[in-house]
Amino acid sequence: MRTFVVYAYFLIHLHELALCLTSYYNLDTPVLWKILREVTVQVFNALKNEYRILYGKENEKFSF
Repeated sequence: MRTFVVYAYFLIHLHELALCLTSYYNLDTPVLWKILREVTVQVFNALKNEYRILYGKENEKFSF
């Protein structure tokens, strides 16, 4: 349940960030979402690798 709440808050904040950036920089929405997705995947992969290094195992909660 906690993972779901964190995920929901993350998406809400990401959406708000996308709306602000789209409006401020007059960006095309699909292009912005593509960039946000690429960055998000990079961050989650870094977190997954950090978890693996720290604990020596995979964490199924980082599946993305």
